[in-house]
Amino acid sequence: MKVKNVTSFLLAAQPKLVTGTVSMLQTLTAGLTLIFGVSTVCIGLYSLFQLQSADEHEAPAAQKKLKRTIIIGVIATCFAGLVTFVLSFYK
Repeated sequence: MKVKNVTSFLLAAQPKLVTGTVSMLQTLTAGLTLIFGVSTVCIGLYSLFQLQSADEHEAPAAQKKLKRTIIIGVIATCFAGLVTFVLSFYK
């Protein structure tokens, strides 16, 4: 008798709070992925133009800034993808 109650509990639909929260977080991560991608491209292009116009003393610092911008942008975008991956288990 108890087994039937446990299985019906496990097969029940998720509460509205859970599905709404998951939906909100998926929308938020999609927006953040877009923002991270666009801002990384814009800041990366700005850093690239700085690198091209820098003299030989400023070039290493500009190159370091460009590399740091790309690495941070990739990590931020991957983090948003990781959140989406984790949320996919709640469907």
